[in-house]
Amino acid sequence: PDKEVYAMVGDGSYLMLHSELVTSIQEGIKINIVLFDNSGFGCINNLQMDNGIESFGTEFRVRNPRTGQLDGEIMRINFAQSGAAYGAK
Repeated sequence: PDKEVYAMVGDGSYLMLHSELVTSIQEGIKINIVLFDNSGFGCINNLQMDNGIESFGTEFRVRNPRTGQLDGEIMRINFAQSGAAYGAK
């Protein structure tokens, strides 16, 4: 591209499609990623709750050993390290 490329993506979408970073690195195309981290699939979570369904598997939480549910602490994911693993800067 002749201009600087920016991609705005949520953390859930990034986790589903971060392999596209490999393509940009293979092709030598710089992409600036602006990642919005709300610790989950926020859009899906909102749809669940708006329809009277409890949040289920849409927040990035660890399994709580007491309850057996995914209602433990929020997971801290280092997305920059994820990109660096592919060779992104």
